[in-house]
Amino acid sequence: MNHLVGNLKSSLEETKERLNLLNAHGVEAVNILYPGLNYSGLLFYKLLESLPKEIERLEKRIREIEIIQTMDSR
Repeated sequence: MNHLVGNLKSSLEETKERLNLLNAHGVEAVNILYPGLNYSGLLFYKLLESLPKEIERLEKRIREIEIIQTMDSR
């Protein structure tokens, strides 16, 4: 389970970095994140909409696993 939590925390950090990059650089961040990808502004707005939800989902899953680990260690 520790390995799973570590992977989830890495994914969480990477997702936060992508969101920060989008917020800081706007539509141009899509070129940085996905070089060579033909995109439209729609992708930018979809990412702005979906990444915060993904962050919440990852944070919730990490908390759930950490609670289970705490209960198992008792």
